[in-house]
Amino acid sequence: MCLGEVLEEQEQKDWKSSFFIPIDYDVTLEEMAIKADCFVETSPDEEFPSSRNGKRGITVELVQFEKWVRTEEAEKLLYTVSLRPCSIEELCAFAKAHPDFQRQFPIIAIGSSILYNYLISSLVLSTCFVGALRKRSLAFLDRKYSWGPTYRFLATPL
Repeated sequence: MCLGEVLEEQEQKDWKSSFFIPIDYDVTLEEMAIKADCFVETSPDEEFPSSRNGKRGITVELVQFEKWVRTEEAEKLLYTVSLRPCSIEELCAFAKAHPDFQRQFPIIAIGSSILYNYLISSLVLSTCFVGALRKRSLAFLDRKYSWGPTYRFLATPL
């Protein structure tokens, strides 16, 4: 089977939907998360300094894969269909615009990563919004993780 047929078959099983969201780059990431009613353990602004300013709107898509995927595989599949993984700013803006999605399933933005040094090892972490009925939080998860069908990837057209 050629790559096109594999992708077409996989796309039929995968789920995605589009949303238009406003982003205010003049607000800190911590303020964005708090405005989205999310718990933040540590300030993300130190790890993700932004060079952007002003306001703009973008279209984002929530993409669900019906199989377990590693981060690198998810990135390749997104780029194959002309999408790029969203950044933490885009994730926070989405959480503010659509707060109830994180209560249904975790949403990950693999477009922003940090290097976390712990004792003698290092981890590369991606950002994710997770939540339950009442509480939602901004989390940092290991990029080596395999993401199951419960996760949604936030992406935007190239």
